[in-house]
Amino acid sequence: MKILFVCTGNSCRSPMAVGFLKEMLKGKEGMGIDSCGTISSSFGGPTSQAIKIMEEYGIDISPYKAKILSKDLIDEADLILVMERKHRERVEELDPEAENKTFLLKEFAGNKEKLEIRDPMGLSDEVYREVAGEIKSALERALPKILEYLRKWTE
Repeated sequence: MKILFVCTGNSCRSPMAVGFLKEMLKGKEGMGIDSCGTISSSFGGPTSQAIKIMEEYGIDISPYKAKILSKDLIDEADLILVMERKHRERVEELDPEAENKTFLLKEFAGNKEKLEIRDPMGLSDEVYREVAGEIKSALERALPKILEYLRKWTE
């Protein structure tokens, strides 16, 4: 099974989501976790702020290399979790058949309102911390559903 996280530049939110989920799934086999952005990033990987904030959680995302969203990445994914509605729109623009496997992360986690996770790019460390906290919280709420997907996939 493969989960794909999507944000804008693949330098903040989606690498943080990958880091958190890999940490939550340590010791569990059978799941690939990746991320990409809807636009090309000039950073080539996570921003220094994203790296710093994730280090506060004991998670190293510094080796990650940014990728741009493509039809191949969409096709390889079994579940696509995006940060904003415009990301879902871009996924479905590239592959209309991906509609049934593409969700806003907070929507997938069961949130009913404030479904988008804002982009911290260019903002303060405090905003990065808030965004990281939102992502972590959403993934903790979504984890039972993700584990159920994994269980079905490995049966």
